[in-house]
Amino acid sequence: MKKGFSLVTLLVTIFVIITLTSTVVISANSIYNNNKKVKFASEISYIKELVSNYISNNNGKLPSSSEVLISIENISKDDLNKQFAGESILEDTIFLNKIDMSMINPGTLQYGNGRDEKSDDIYCISKQTGKIYYIRGCNIGGKIYYTLTDELKKSIKYTESNNVNDGIIFYDGNLDNGIKEIDIKIPDSYLDVELTSTDVSFEYSSENQSGYNIYKTKSKENSIISVKYKVNNDSEKKELKYSVESVDNSELTFSLSDIKVMKNSETKKDEKYITIENLSKKDNQIKMKKYSNIYIDKTVAKDYFKNSGIDIKDNIISIDNSLGNVTVYVEDNSGNYHSEYITLNNNNTMDYINDGMILLLDGLQNTREGHSASTNVWEDLSGNNYDVTMENIQINNNNMYFSGTNSKMYSENNINAVSVEMVLELEETEQIAQYIAYFGSTDKILAWSPTKNAISLGHNKKRYSIDELYKLSSISVQYNPDAMYLNSKKLELNVGSESWMYSSQYPFMISGYSGGWRMKGKIYSIRVYNRALTQEEINHNYMVDKARYGIK
Repeated sequence: MKKGFSLVTLLVTIFVIITLTSTVVISANSIYNNNKKVKFASEISYIKELVSNYISNNNGKLPSSSEVLISIENISKDDLNKQFAGESILEDTIFLNKIDMSMINPGTLQYGNGRDEKSDDIYCISKQTGKIYYIRGCNIGGKIYYTLTDELKKSIKYTESNNVNDGIIFYDGNLDNGIKEIDIKIPDSYLDVELTSTDVSFEYSSENQSGYNIYKTKSKENSIISVKYKVNNDSEKKELKYSVESVDNSELTFSLSDIKVMKNSETKKDEKYITIENLSKKDNQIKMKKYSNIYIDKTVAKDYFKNSGIDIKDNIISIDNSLGNVTVYVEDNSGNYHSEYITLNNNNTMDYINDGMILLLDGLQNTREGHSASTNVWEDLSGNNYDVTMENIQINNNNMYFSGTNSKMYSENNINAVSVEMVLELEETEQIAQYIAYFGSTDKILAWSPTKNAISLGHNKKRYSIDELYKLSSISVQYNPDAMYLNSKKLELNVGSESWMYSSQYPFMISGYSGGWRMKGKIYSIRVYNRALTQEEINHNYMVDKARYGIK
């Protein structure tokens, strides 16, 4: 139930009763209202054009597979006379046909996206008058519009001779990082089309699609977009303007305080917390404030906090004494964002499970002093100093790239691997196999067979079918007992054995037997444990990998 109308499915009928109303709300400013009129009028006239084309191409058949019964008992007489003129009314109801969007394929719509039977967010057509109605009604400045009124037609320079509004349709897009995206759809038959803006940094690109030129515009400040065009050779040049609002590309910054202590008034116990300080924008400009108890790399923070994280109230982040890290994320209403990370103790294992860890190689921090692009040693951060030597490996911001020809990585240390976890992304090659890793014995070989789309655990060991290793993935291997997990999900399908007879030149080696078959792709992280990990621990490490490296 929504205020203003009700939706009731009638028993043993195909109809849906939808009650319309003329509820008045507080009007917005005139510029906002004008923009909304342009959007709604453009879209409903666009639907009218598509429906008309469908009818003419299908011998008069409507693009509809169902009828709806509309109750108009609550609508005002003024709206009834102006918007529903010409319709046959029976006991305060009218029959309309629901437009099936799959028949006219309008693409992305602002309105009319209802899917379930009871939704009122739909477009309908009248068999009697041919008028298009938006059943929910679009509330603009305190007035509800159900169809293309004369007032709406004026807002888009609608002309019946051209079937629709001169064919120009505006679609509001993303507002991200202080850039507003607006798509403008213009019939490709129009001449002398000019797009300008009061924004000096205004830019756009165009593409052709189904008889229209789509102009994808980007604005970095509040401005007016002007579209000049001619409908044909004989027409005068016309101009249509559109207001771009709510754009803010100023930098968003903040800092985090040192750890503070306050006494809980209920438990009388001391509790630790940190606060957001020096926030560069006012709270009414802020869209969200969130935090997470793990490290989130700045490059993936926006995607991570879109659906994850804990909301922050009053700029206070409570801290559990057991936590080692906190990442705080703030985003404003224009999509500008900033994140800050704080380490609360000296635990350098970056929130991974620490119990039993004997090796940690991290692509974001490849040395104990931070990240280095000019080293031939990938340093172990577990505290055991099992550093590995790299040859012919490209060091990227968060991974090591292996060429597939002469890249290899090795150590003389004999590491007792019971559990191994790797974040990697392989590339296709013409080789029948890629040697990924060797952990002390032929029973602990990890190899990939592109032709069989399978990964093998050791000599004559289990072989699992995997089709995602050409994506960024997290693999967890348990050698006692043998088991493999891809992105924390256990692989059950054993597709046969695979013999890998070659031994390695070194007790620990990544990529390359003495005879070749070297891996091609990226390694982001390697962790080795001297014990088996539980499913819960595997899940935990995967979530850390997902946040740090952007695994989808």
